[in-house]
Amino acid sequence: MSRKDVQFRWRPFLNLGGILCLVFLVLCFGCQNDSGGKNKKANPFSSKEKKLSKLDSEIAKLYEEADSAKRNGKIHDARRAYEKVLVIFDENKETEGFKPNIEPYCQLGMIFEGFGQFVKAEEYYRKAMEIDPESAIPINCLGYSYISQGRLDEAIEYLQKAVDIDPMEPKFNNNLGLAYGMKKDYEKAFMCFRRVTNEANAYYNMSSIYAMNGMEDEAKRALQITVEMNPNHHEAKRMLTAYSEYERNPEEFSQPLLSGDFPGASVPYQERTASDVGEMNGSMPKNYTKQYGSIHSNTTN
Repeated sequence: MSRKDVQFRWRPFLNLGGILCLVFLVLCFGCQNDSGGKNKKANPFSSKEKKLSKLDSEIAKLYEEADSAKRNGKIHDARRAYEKVLVIFDENKETEGFKPNIEPYCQLGMIFEGFGQFVKAEEYYRKAMEIDPESAIPINCLGYSYISQGRLDEAIEYLQKAVDIDPMEPKFNNNLGLAYGMKKDYEKAFMCFRRVTNEANAYYNMSSIYAMNGMEDEAKRALQITVEMNPNHHEAKRMLTAYSEYERNPEEFSQPLLSGDFPGASVPYQERTASDVGEMNGSMPKNYTKQYGSIHSNTTN
């Protein structure tokens, strides 16, 4: 067979190879072009993500400003920072992927509650409920606000709702126990405390409830039971010592012990709001601590 015949016989395969190479190149360039097209289509998505990231950063910065302001007692500065967050929420309510959260509403509610502006506080709490109906936090906040106003039946209604959502949360149960205690339903108050703590701490909490209602003998007996159950309960020991000192030298106290000279007296308002939403309105409501002592929320059974 001649060289010419061999070349002729291989020519179809060479032509086929050339076609395949051409197809490969077209596909490669086609993929690159298509990829480029896809990148262009992806740009709007990327822009959306960048916008959301920027909004998150702006909001986080405002939260930091608010926390710093509260730590320094500048409550009005904290209020303004949270209100700026709400402006961002309102301006971006149509932004795809952006969702407001309950934190600024709850924080503003507590701030206005601290100012005694309960109607305004309730508006913020209820707005938080609209945003997240499944969260117990604003429900607890509103219930606590009703305690502050002496609206005990409404307080119990809302605090029970919070407990129903999160049955083992100490803050919710302790606030509910406080509301029952203020209604002098001591059995239910004790049950609320006992649900989330050991029996010794439950009796300690009851001592505060009894003291709040002017029941000095019952308060001291509850403290004694606490120490009998837990000899290392330092707060109960401290309270018993305070009672003894008051009974020996009542003139050294600016007012009767039961009405305000409990150890660990009043806490600055900003300390109540400085923590994050998950920690708000804990144990004993802190603007009650001067009168009623503190409530333990140790979950040890």
